[in-house]
Amino acid sequence: MVNWPKISIPNGTETIKDIVLFPAAVIVKKLASRDILFTEVIEGTAKAIMKGGEFYAFIIAWQNKTIAVKKSKTKDGKTIEIGDVIDANNSMYLFGGIRYIGIPPIKNIYVYNFKWRGVDIYGNPQEERGGKIDYILLKRDVYYIEVKAAETGGEEEWVPVDVGCLVTIRVTNPYKALFGAQNWLTAITTLVVPQVGDFISEESYGSLTSERKKFEEKIVAHLWKNPYTPIPTTDSADLGSTQKPDQNAATTEPENNLPFVEYIEETYGALIEDFKIGQVSISTDVPKDSLAAKSLEKFIKRMEGKGKVETAEYDAKVVLIGAKAESKRIKKVVRAWEGSGKLGPLVRSWEAMEKSNAAFSFGYHEIPGLKELLGDLGYRGGQNKITKEDLANLGEILKEFQTKKD
Repeated sequence: MVNWPKISIPNGTETIKDIVLFPAAVIVKKLASRDILFTEVIEGTAKAIMKGGEFYAFIIAWQNKTIAVKKSKTKDGKTIEIGDVIDANNSMYLFGGIRYIGIPPIKNIYVYNFKWRGVDIYGNPQEERGGKIDYILLKRDVYYIEVKAAETGGEEEWVPVDVGCLVTIRVTNPYKALFGAQNWLTAITTLVVPQVGDFISEESYGSLTSERKKFEEKIVAHLWKNPYTPIPTTDSADLGSTQKPDQNAATTEPENNLPFVEYIEETYGALIEDFKIGQVSISTDVPKDSLAAKSLEKFIKRMEGKGKVETAEYDAKVVLIGAKAESKRIKKVVRAWEGSGKLGPLVRSWEAMEKSNAAFSFGYHEIPGLKELLGDLGYRGGQNKITKEDLANLGEILKEFQTKKD
């Protein structure tokens, strides 16, 4: 059952009080906007107060939630660590989310660099956001973590692929998240990527794209159940010393071999609540002379030998336009356009714009028929950005298709 906050209707007494407090409210709001004496905390977030450069306290704005200031145990025996977000009966504050900090410059709000990528309602990655922020989000959110140029396995080919992961994370201990790592999301990403990469190396490209759900289930089972063994690091490690490390020295890692998800929460104060596989595409971010590029070339030749040259070409090129359709779907749509006589005029319009040096200068909607084709391919206008280079690649695919027909 959802515990909604109580909604009250202002009465006469409250109205008079609001009028009396109005001048003070204006001043406090102005000071809070500059983090002088006061600060404004948005619902579902927390801010850390620093005292002379040292952590002093947290202020939180979240209905029926607070942050533990001492270690204790719950009724069912679960340990509550200092800094854990816990249930509580919050008291009402006079100015809502505006809270008192203390006298500057002794006390101020902790500011740090934080960047992340989210996803839209369709699961497509958004542009990187962030910069210097003075808060930490406590509510769950979906973060986009990309595994780039990981090589598939199997007996037949090593194909470099980019795999997008949709990871739902909720910060459960803001102290560990802010002060247990330079950047908690970067730290988690650094550990998640090789975990996923190991599983990619066990899959063929075909199984990775056609049986994505099974691949996802394998990773989830591993992250939530299998013990994770981190590389131990001592607190006082001297990289320039030749002295052997003390085997009995305390480490900065949890002692028990916890499952990966529990280890992440224990170390960084952030709980991974869900994990999904998003986009899977052949990687174009590989050096031309690298082993990955040579492997991809062999894969395409192998597909040619099996009569699947079109599939290989489309998988390798259509990924650049972010189309949300499999190669079979794309071929089917283009062939349908061929049969209806719409493909030829589209290609000719495209070529005419290129020759007039006007191609893409007004946007893809200026090429007659292109917006309709992108819609048939599964592209949702406005949800993904299409660059000039992406459109140029799509144009090459259509021209090649038309040439083969002619």
